[in-house]
Amino acid sequence: MTHHDPTSPPTDLLWLRRLFTAFALLGLYLAVRAFRSPDQWPAGPHFDMLYTLVLLPLVGGACVAAYRGHFRTFILLALADRAISAFGALLYFLRMALPSSMFHSSKHPDYLAWNLLGASLSAALLVYLSRKYPPDVQALSTRARVPGALRLLQGGFLLGAAAITIDIAPDLGRHVTEESPHGHSCHWFFAQALVMALLASAFVAGMRRKWATFVSLGFVGSTLTAFYNITHLIMDSFQDEMLGTAYDPVYLSRNLPVFAFALFSVVYLARRFPPRLPSA
Repeated sequence: MTHHDPTSPPTDLLWLRRLFTAFALLGLYLAVRAFRSPDQWPAGPHFDMLYTLVLLPLVGGACVAAYRGHFRTFILLALADRAISAFGALLYFLRMALPSSMFHSSKHPDYLAWNLLGASLSAALLVYLSRKYPPDVQALSTRARVPGALRLLQGGFLLGAAAITIDIAPDLGRHVTEESPHGHSCHWFFAQALVMALLASAFVAGMRRKWATFVSLGFVGSTLTAFYNITHLIMDSFQDEMLGTAYDPVYLSRNLPVFAFALFSVVYLARRFPPRLPSA
């Protein structure tokens, strides 16, 4: 995953290295701003803080890897960083843009435009990196038998998509029957639906033996699953009601394995199918 390429890297990766350096500086600024709101600490760390705490090591690690010439690692970290960045920006945008959301507001069009731009840019970079530097799945095309680990991931993605569908089904019912604004987080509902779609699409791609698509969608979907679970596990643990993980062993016993499986999927896919560079 971290092989050094002694040859000159592609020009676009050098430009992306500069772009992610700018992302790192912006992320540092956002992290400082997020930590300057201590009034929310009695209820535990808020999403803004956890969001920047996860992104900073990823974008920082991507920059370090790029300047050291480890461009495969740079691409993998950049994919994980932009996946979470797009997810978070989409959450912020939907939170204020959806008329059914309890946080709906059109008083800050600059805020809406900024987050929509951030989500679009991150999504565009995800698509670009995945298509320009696809995962190296050449070994799979020459094998008649698929490794058991991939079948395990394939089944796990299907179970993950099914579990998310079951989780958001009640919210879907409330969207249909309740008047706006709804008494639940509409932005989380649509963001979870996006993760469900990614995992389900990865499963379908595996069934059709489109392994490059399977690895790309599985990597992004698992990254978002791990991020979603760890943020909720941390934030809910500080609640003093039954929603807190410390007070709900069923919730904890379900989400910890999901987080562990998502993390395993990310690491396995990154190490087993690294990006294919043109000079490799």
